[in-house]
Amino acid sequence: MENKKYVRKSFWIHQYEKEEIFLRDMRKKGWKFINLYKGLPTKYEFEKCEPEDYVYQLDYIKNEEDTNNYHLLFQDMGWEEIMPWSGYGGKWYYFCKKAENGKIEKIFTDQQSKLDLINKLIVTYGGLFLLVFALCLNSVNSMFLLVSRKTWLIWLDIPILGITMVGIVWIIYCTAGMLILRNKIKRGIKRSI
Repeated sequence: MENKKYVRKSFWIHQYEKEEIFLRDMRKKGWKFINLYKGLPTKYEFEKCEPEDYVYQLDYIKNEEDTNNYHLLFQDMGWEEIMPWSGYGGKWYYFCKKAENGKIEKIFTDQQSKLDLINKLIVTYGGLFLLVFALCLNSVNSMFLLVSRKTWLIWLDIPILGITMVGIVWIIYCTAGMLILRNKIKRGIKRSI
């Protein structure tokens, strides 16, 4: 029997809670999450273990927030740090903790801290969206110039434009997902007031 298992699966920025559920379900089936490899789809590495109920939580922090105090806070609260995952402008940290009597403990215990995380993601990835959008406009502009000159170089810009358009669709999808999640959290905050 294999002691390692690899699963290819993708979760987008706004789907971090679904990723937490996926990791918890794998642990209940006897597969402990140990590593992550970049790619599309992402490759998760698991190690065979006794089936147990562990809660998994993800947190995103900007590079300047990655301090010893940040790590000590989670350690003091009983969270095991599994690994960092370098992302755009910061890192995602993966944490786990044994569930007590099926209780799901959360890193973000209130709606405001969840809202702060989503706002941080929107600001960070919004800059990436603007950069990709500017590149797309530049490609479109170059294509029009080449078409007007009736040159064969237009074929060089078409793949760049295609890749850029896919990037824009992906970023719009993720940004829309984060905005929807942010509005859901805001409604929850208003109801609790």
